[in-house]
Amino acid sequence: MNITLVGTHTYVGDLVFTLRSPSGTTVTLITEQCTSADNFNIKLDDQAANALACPINAGNTQRPQNPLSIFNNESVGGNWILSISDVAQDDGGQLTSWALEICQEGGASNCSTPPPATGTIAAGTYQVSSTISTAGKIFSPSTVVFKAGTSITLTAGFEARAGSTFTASIEACASLNDETVEVRTTDVVPQNFC
Repeated sequence: MNITLVGTHTYVGDLVFTLRSPSGTTVTLITEQCTSADNFNIKLDDQAANALACPINAGNTQRPQNPLSIFNNESVGGNWILSISDVAQDDGGQLTSWALEICQEGGASNCSTPPPATGTIAAGTYQVSSTISTAGKIFSPSTVVFKAGTSITLTAGFEARAGSTFTASIEACASLNDETVEVRTTDVVPQNFC
């Protein structure tokens, strides 16, 4: 897991950044760091070569004060909450954007099961991350589902016989081995804090 934080503040040494998972686990990422700096632009990654150090406004990648690996093996679905607290008065700032990257390791991928290019298409779900192309045949009473990330092409000879059920949709794969899911908040209204 990695997190990118971008914003303004007149004195970032007053700030405490925390991240809470949908399961309720909270990790303090940065606590009152860089007392002589303003603004923040940093990527936090447990695997970064450098520990957290000043400056935190140069777009560098550094390790957070507490490891993000605490979130390992938790469900990624739900609301992730970033909190920024200003522990002093008389100054302020704004969170302009943040991004959360989550790498999931799973079992066998359900995104690499294409239907046969020709011949009989057995009942079941066929899902690929890009394109499905087939001239196969679906016989009754089979139920067949195609899911592809970019396109589905039914070429000459494709047939779905009466009594069969055939569904096709374009959608992203639900699960990939070592999948990186990136959650961006670039569309949110910048949040002020003081």
